[in-house]
Amino acid sequence: AAGGAGGGAAGEWPAALQAAAALSPPVAFGAFGGCLRYLQRTLLDKQLLPRAEFAQWFPTDGEGGGGAATLVVDGKTLQNLEVFANSTDGGTKGTLFAAIDRTCTPFGKRELRRWVCAPPQRVEDVVERQDAVAALLAAPDAAETLRKALHKLPD
Repeated sequence: AAGGAGGGAAGEWPAALQAAAALSPPVAFGAFGGCLRYLQRTLLDKQLLPRAEFAQWFPTDGEGGGGAATLVVDGKTLQNLEVFANSTDGGTKGTLFAAIDRTCTPFGKRELRRWVCAPPQRVEDVVERQDAVAALLAAPDAAETLRKALHKLPD
């Protein structure tokens, strides 16, 4: 079957598998092999593979192509860098998040947490955020007006 477990020529494979096979080194294709083996061990391969529905995965960036717009910071890195919890007592004292969190709403705190866990990869995006922060720091009255307006919004 084309694109299924039975093989077929590479030109008959779904586009996502062709793209994975074309990478050098073909690490994504190797990962697919591991997934295939898992499906075989759990007896799901004969049900799922004939459908030949494969899609490329772009972490944290949806289907943007061209690579992810954000970096992926794993849990162990967040722990080792004491981003959200310190290693002394597991509290927030002395953490990066405690140092930078000046949010005034629950949704602002969630967004900041998301940004810390998935920082921008492109320099232009980092500079854009820096410029926005600089603009607010340069106009404290406008920043305070914005803070008061945001604080009134429901979660």
